[in-house]
Amino acid sequence: MTSPMTTPPETDFDLDELDDDDRPIGRILSRREVLALIGASGTAAFLAACTPGAGSSSAPAATSAASSASSSAAATAIASAAIATALPSCVVAPELTEGPYYVDTKLERADIRPNTADGVPSEGAPLTIEWIVSQADGSACMPMQGAIVDVWHCDALGVYSDVQGNTGNFLRGFQRTDANGKATFQTIYP
Repeated sequence: MTSPMTTPPETDFDLDELDDDDRPIGRILSRREVLALIGASGTAAFLAACTPGAGSSSAPAATSAASSASSSAAATAIASAAIATALPSCVVAPELTEGPYYVDTKLERADIRPNTADGVPSEGAPLTIEWIVSQADGSACMPMQGAIVDVWHCDALGVYSDVQGNTGNFLRGFQRTDANGKATFQTIYP
């Protein structure tokens, strides 16, 4: 059984601000931006299909194929550049789900399989869940160090720990994200 961490890592933000995490951050693409993105994709497909020499019967097949491939690559590069300028580098939609049977266990651990009452792990196929938490910083996504990621789920029978008379805590725990904004949990697919 993994013991909880005793000292939290340093954070560069106030954890109380996370209570106000429903304020808009980043932006949603407008209808015009979506249409521009679709148009850029269509233009790339058109340019790839209409490459010079693709339908030429007088050129040898190898030369025609090489010309078609280089034209197609150029069209793809143009389309990629158009799409890159049309898309924002980071779109953030804050979300919090305190779904069924949330319990604040204050149980910081990476392996959430064992029951804290008896140490017996929950049965099921091993599953690793990785979360990456970011925050908008101008037009870029920056990893958020020290954010709390709380995970809980039921077992194969639909039973949640620490509720409805169940003892111990299995398939529950939280972690603080590392310097890369990452939290990794070992659990099961019931």
